[in-house]
Amino acid sequence: MSDEEKGSSVHTGEQGGPYWFLISCLQGSTFTAPDLSDSEEEAAAAKLWAVYVSEAEKYDKALVESWKSDMEGMLIFAGLFSASLTAFIIESYKNLIPDSGDSTVQLLTQISQQLAAAANGNTFTPPPPTVFHAPTTSLVCNTLWFISLGLSLTCALIATLLEQWARDFLHRADMRSAPVIRARIFSYLYYGLKRFNMHTVVEIIPLLLHTSLLFFFAGLVAFLIPINIAMTGVAAALLAIVAAVYSFLTLIPLRYLDCPYRTPLSGAFWRLSRRWQSPLANSESSSTETMVEAMSRRATEPSAARTSRDFQALAWTMKSLADDTELEPFVEGIPDVLWGPAGRRYAYDDHIQRLMRAPDLQLLWRIQGLLRSCGSGLLSPEAFTRRQITCYKALWAIASLQDPGSSLSQQPLDFRFDYPRLIYRPDIGQYSTSAWALMDWSVFCSMLGRAAELSNYLAVCDAEYDNGGHTPNLQPITSYLASMLSSFNISLSEESELVDYIYGTDSTLPLPRLIAGLSRVLVDLRTTIPHRMLFSYLERSADFESPPYRWNDTRARISLDNTVQFSNFKDILERTLDRVIVDGGLDRLNDVKTSGWIDTIIQALYEWWTPDQTCEPTPLPIAIIHYLNNRTSDDALFQFVLIHNLKTWSAFPIALSLASYGADPAVPIDEVLTALWRISVSPFHDGWPSNGDLQIYEAVLEGVLKIGSSSSSTLSIIPMVKIKILDMLEALTWSRTFEEWPLNHWLLSTETVLSMPPEFLEGHVSQLIGNPSSSLHYRFVQNRVVETRIALIAEFLDNCNSGLVHYKAAETLSHIGATMPRAQIHASHQTRLANGMNCAANSYEPDVDLIEAVISCEIFDLYAGMPDPAPRILESERLERHAWLDDATARQQIKNVVRSRITSPILARAEAIVRGLDRLHVTVVE
Repeated sequence: MSDEEKGSSVHTGEQGGPYWFLISCLQGSTFTAPDLSDSEEEAAAAKLWAVYVSEAEKYDKALVESWKSDMEGMLIFAGLFSASLTAFIIESYKNLIPDSGDSTVQLLTQISQQLAAAANGNTFTPPPPTVFHAPTTSLVCNTLWFISLGLSLTCALIATLLEQWARDFLHRADMRSAPVIRARIFSYLYYGLKRFNMHTVVEIIPLLLHTSLLFFFAGLVAFLIPINIAMTGVAAALLAIVAAVYSFLTLIPLRYLDCPYRTPLSGAFWRLSRRWQSPLANSESSSTETMVEAMSRRATEPSAARTSRDFQALAWTMKSLADDTELEPFVEGIPDVLWGPAGRRYAYDDHIQRLMRAPDLQLLWRIQGLLRSCGSGLLSPEAFTRRQITCYKALWAIASLQDPGSSLSQQPLDFRFDYPRLIYRPDIGQYSTSAWALMDWSVFCSMLGRAAELSNYLAVCDAEYDNGGHTPNLQPITSYLASMLSSFNISLSEESELVDYIYGTDSTLPLPRLIAGLSRVLVDLRTTIPHRMLFSYLERSADFESPPYRWNDTRARISLDNTVQFSNFKDILERTLDRVIVDGGLDRLNDVKTSGWIDTIIQALYEWWTPDQTCEPTPLPIAIIHYLNNRTSDDALFQFVLIHNLKTWSAFPIALSLASYGADPAVPIDEVLTALWRISVSPFHDGWPSNGDLQIYEAVLEGVLKIGSSSSSTLSIIPMVKIKILDMLEALTWSRTFEEWPLNHWLLSTETVLSMPPEFLEGHVSQLIGNPSSSLHYRFVQNRVVETRIALIAEFLDNCNSGLVHYKAAETLSHIGATMPRAQIHASHQTRLANGMNCAANSYEPDVDLIEAVISCEIFDLYAGMPDPAPRILESERLERHAWLDDATARQQIKNVVRSRITSPILARAEAIVRGLDRLHVTVVE
């Protein structure tokens, strides 16, 4: 077929490829491919098919090239073998015809007999002519050798044809350039190979040649029988050996799938064995599984042998990586085998550990050498950065193997090597910071076992010395402590005499005190070093604008003992907070690029600020006070307080006490109060409130009241803390754990328009919760809280008129009045509110923001026509809002204040309030 005919066969719709074959099978009929020249769908799929073409081309070319190379070897062997065999046939075929020499000898013998008979006068009768019969051995020999020659020549012919077919296959597959057409030609031709079993033909060719060789050896035995029995035995033995070896090579891969030996008959015997085993195994897949598929399955299935092979392969790879350029890709793959997106991977733990431990491999040492090679100055900036990051990621992954509970921790890995830790480039520092943190943790874990041994040894020494024993040898302990102190950069200034002894100076301490001191240092180091590591890591992480490499995983690996008392690491934690918040620069707290990340660091550090009952009263850290005062984002403070609300509030009483008496000169009282004000504007913590929570707020209020008016901030702090207590009282109304109703709390206003029903006073929480009357109780408590809020607003306005400057007066008032009355309010509260608003509006220098804050309070939402907010209780128990300004005098004063302060920012609300007051309260004219 010409090239034009080949091309036309594609365009005229010959079937081919898996696509058309599948459709044809589904429809049960022949499917003709449409013309693809102008098809938009086919053009859109060009990239998809290009991938198939690329993969198919590599596979087909590799397959065809392997066939061609096999056939070339077959042709050479067949040619040499045929030539050798022909020489034997030339010699052996003579035994199949009469020998002319034998006929001449027979004729001469007959003449001689005739002459003898004539001389004696006898009559000679010639014998009948002898009929020639070829020897059986000659027939067998020649038959075998001629068959062998025929098979050899046939093998050569088929091999020649196969090379031609292979070249033609590649030519036809590459004759088009369009990806879709090439893809279908590839699939068409390949499935043609499978359809006509060309793979079988390729396997038959060596089988023919092997059979020819066996026939040659068998014919050789037959050829030597009439010649020499000894030589026949040698040839027969050679034939038996060849047959046995060939049978062995045929059958051994059926037993050992990794055996490299096989013959063309191995596949046939494999299929027979599968068919014989299939009824026993009752598995259809086992009968159709090929040798290659079985080999792949055996090679990949989990087993001890596969684990051993994997390590041997990795070890060979390590040995073969001669220079840093070859080693770098190997090191780059280490983090991926130990860690994935979902967390730790454990399949290669043993391999990596053995690679690090093997004396002839020294993986860790080679990674360190690769890291040091970055300082050679021979790398480009891009290569320098890539290699540094690769090394640090690998070191991080290897160090993550260290765990106090693992066997690896008993065999220390020396991560301490001379290389700069401080990296000033953030892109590299984010990786090195995490790597060094885990490497230090790895060293610490590996030293824990030795620390426990030394502690036990000191206990034994102490006991022996008390019993009059010999003086113990403390040199191993001092060497260990010196190594630990230098490794983790720890100073023991409070243990100066012990430090001198540890570093080799003679000590004047008595031996019992020396032993006790060394034991104490050992215990302290074992308990405080993990906290030092974690806090130091968090501190270094604050230098970046985003989390360092695997920040959460690194923190999780540095596991801290929760039973360690807070006092053991309190000073370390506070110094770290100072360095992050104060020394790091307060400007970074509000920088758009760094503020969010700094907030996360502070949250992570502050989680460990957990004073317990065993500690003395602990004030709030100075750094946290600075953070609360200088963080401008309300959302950031809201998140901080939401998580650490009660813990922070509980630290303020002692902080207020120390600051008010000047016991802590580093933090002025005004800074403590402003920090308290900032957290008071945030809601209290999530969760069910308790009586203990209420007591915390009351203790803070008591501390603020003791300060009095010595600070202008207290005038704003006091109502804010009272509001927190009111919120807690309202929440405790529904608490199932609060044993008594908070009806007579000292903060609640005594002037109220509601009286408590007797059944509430006689009831109990467990009886009222869930009862219909409980909503009435909530209404009663809520209205008392609202009345108290209005009283606080009036009190705050009165204080504002006293001439003292209030801290954030308008914002404070906004938080006080954030509740809408839902029942009648006592007239005294209405009057006090009206007088306070009137005095604030008509003062010598009225605070416009304060007046606007009063008008914007939620207590006027009903009059302003605002919609009812989402209810805080069930819809069925929802309380209606109430027009509560029923005192005409107070209402008129408030209307006058609102009218006089109608400005543009609150214009609409002020006008709406005036209309609402007139509409909801009709004045009766007598």
